[in-house]
Amino acid sequence: MRFGPMLPSLLMLLTALTIPATVHAEPFHDATHKFSVELPTDWSTLPAEMIHKINSEVGARLGNVRYDTGFHPRPNPRKAPSNYPYILVQSQVVPTDGLSYDDIEREFGKALKTEVKKVETQVSDVGRNLKVGEVVIDRNNARIIMRTEIDVINEGKVQGISYGFIGKGKVVFLHCYARAGEFNQQLPEFMKIIDSFKYDPGEEFVPGSSMGFFKNVGNSAVRGGIIGAVVGGLVGLVIWLIRKVRGA
Repeated sequence: MRFGPMLPSLLMLLTALTIPATVHAEPFHDATHKFSVELPTDWSTLPAEMIHKINSEVGARLGNVRYDTGFHPRPNPRKAPSNYPYILVQSQVVPTDGLSYDDIEREFGKALKTEVKKVETQVSDVGRNLKVGEVVIDRNNARIIMRTEIDVINEGKVQGISYGFIGKGKVVFLHCYARAGEFNQQLPEFMKIIDSFKYDPGEEFVPGSSMGFFKNVGNSAVRGGIIGAVVGGLVGLVIWLIRKVRGA
């Protein structure tokens, strides 16, 4: 199922959204993929052990889908642990040299039609009523935007928004998720982190002036990015299971 015209309207809303800096941000730098983001002081990275477990569970179902790291609010000792919200970071090697924005938009649009149906079948026991919006390219900021929604067992409806930052030979995705009833409230916090994203100097995407050729590795990366966006909403269930085992 699709969100229809929701994304273009959402894109205009997010472009106009201004968020006051009420807390000092903490920089996070990925030396491997050469980018940085700023995390609010009440956010931190997900433990490496948890990312490993998430990758094991997702990979067992969907093959070569891997998240590099993730972010979530720091646990509040005065509140019960929550599995949402969170952000998953996924880097994909994409041969972007010479590609235009039209090339990228076309390839992601084509892959979306085929990959969503496959994922929906493979996760039907833990997630249902999957909805995915159209791919939108924010040309002013060299980023790809997708919306997702899925009913997760034991959690309810989860909504997501994914931003794929187009760089030199790669796309780095930040997949953001929250329960549907809390998503609008959480969106400004997501946008603080999203809008702070920067590639290291020399790693930015330079669009080509003519149609480029998408190699097989590019097609594979596009599929991986879409699958990563779609199934990321289910990761809260994995987090819940990990916490349940720890508390047993």
